[in-house]
Amino acid sequence: MVDLIRKPTHPGEILKEDFMKPLGMTQSHLAKEIHATFRTINEIVNKKRSTNSEMAIRLSS
Repeated sequence: MVDLIRKPTHPGEILKEDFMKPLGMTQSHLAKEIHATFRTINEIVNKKRSTNSEMAIRLSS
């Protein structure tokens, strides 16, 4: 059996591919909806920032 090792998927990639694209939502629109800055959303989507519990709660609502 071959052990496959892969990097965990970044939350920003999941946010972009599984939620924003299917909904046709832009980063700007998402930022306004959850009361976050465009920069924060942009950095999460571009894998330059991780999420914390507060952001996870905002994204889940």
